[in-house]
Amino acid sequence: MPEYTVLVCYELQTNKKNNFIHILESDNGLPLMRKWKGNLSVDCYQSVEDNDVILLLHKWCSKENYENYIQMRKDTGFENIINTYLISIPEPSILNRKIL
Repeated sequence: MPEYTVLVCYELQTNKKNNFIHILESDNGLPLMRKWKGNLSVDCYQSVEDNDVILLLHKWCSKENYENYIQMRKDTGFENIINTYLISIPEPSILNRKIL
């Protein structure tokens, strides 16, 4: 079964980046994602053009693993907390595996 790769671009409100990063670093943030069943990796990037843009690139064993993770985030209210720091709600991009 091929990997399921997701790219999410978070456009942060002005002066919210440090708080957002703090949440990602917390035990309930990226460490929890990394331990979630089926997570292969997650990397966090900052845009060179805009310091208030953070990108997460995460890879999953399957679409089902990813969807279960997202549902947990919705059920626990974590997604709502994250959204308070954003200009708009991001639409995840689903990527094909590397082609080159």
